[in-house]
Amino acid sequence: MLALFLMIIGYSGLTPTQTAFGGDQFDLPQQQAEITRFFTIFYFTNNLASTMANFVTPILRKDVHCLGLSTCYALGFGEYQ
Repeated sequence: MLALFLMIIGYSGLTPTQTAFGGDQFDLPQQQAEITRFFTIFYFTNNLASTMANFVTPILRKDVHCLGLSTCYALGFGEYQ
């Protein structure tokens, strides 16, 4: 539960700063095309990673055995030791 709580805290602090820092590096209106390309790639990769996680995590949970258990939930959360 502590690991899940820390993941929530870390992600909620990371997400808003990524878009703010990304947008601050461009001068508008001179770099309108670059900022559009940046946010297109940024949101595409975020959505791609989220979609991949929905497919990969169940596969890891089902097919990988860890800690002597038949399923490995810890690997799905990136906590495998």
